[in-house]
Amino acid sequence: MVRYKSEILLVKHSYDRSWNLPGGAYRPKRETPESASKREIFEELGIRLSKLRLIDSGVSVKEFKKDHIKIYLAVFSSKPDLTLGHELVAAQWFRQDRLPQQTASIVKQIKN
Repeated sequence: MVRYKSEILLVKHSYDRSWNLPGGAYRPKRETPESASKREIFEELGIRLSKLRLIDSGVSVKEFKKDHIKIYLAVFSSKPDLTLGHELVAAQWFRQDRLPQQTASIVKQIKN
């Protein structure tokens, strides 16, 4: 989760209609979940992250697939410039108390 003041950054992937947190899969034999988060954010948005804090973890079952999810928080003091990667069709800042209707359920469950 990328945060600036009371806003969080959500993305739309080309393969999904809902607004979601930026991120993706990690390669357990080659990287940690934290380093994968940094890599994914850079690939998707062109943002380099340094300090992350683990704020949530759990298991998601979607389309008969079980994924272990870790959500890290990166807080910015100014809005970073964004460069959309090839998998994204949109990225937008939203107040956490005013999320769009088509927001992934996992985003709505996060209280941080």
